[in-house]
Amino acid sequence: IDAVKQITGGKMVGISEDGRKKREEWLEATRKEEEEKSRRATKAAIQRWDAADTASDDHPYLERKCITATGAIRQSEDGKLLIPVYGLDGNMQSVQAISGDGEKRYQASAPLSYGSFCMGINMGGQTIICEGYATAVSVYDAMAGHVCVAFDCGNMEKIARKYVEQGRS
Repeated sequence: IDAVKQITGGKMVGISEDGRKKREEWLEATRKEEEEKSRRATKAAIQRWDAADTASDDHPYLERKCITATGAIRQSEDGKLLIPVYGLDGNMQSVQAISGDGEKRYQASAPLSYGSFCMGINMGGQTIICEGYATAVSVYDAMAGHVCVAFDCGNMEKIARKYVEQGRS
């Protein structure tokens, strides 16, 4: 408010009703456009996943990390490991592609929020949430429990809170 008063010489200004309506229309159009972009990106991620083969344990990234291709992961024609990213509804929303040198990329514009990839079965016990695939595989190999990849440290807390809320701690 102080900045507006300073710019306008002390007068308060507001948005006209017409201006407010145009802004709301623009925000709604932008939201719809982003949703459509996200939907198309998810579709592309699923198509990429469907076109890939089962991952091989001799992938350079897996060998360097001293882990195996645990869980249902795949390998694309260009040699990248593909890790599916599932939403809370259980549907795939994106894929993470890991090159031989460890470079990680996600399907551009596909949603990642609350995305995870789990190994093992949650039998009412604890779930261990890890940031990355290699860490999750290492934990899973050591204890064979329920382990989830959050893909991003910002996702870890979101997923943990949602699991507790759903009674799947």
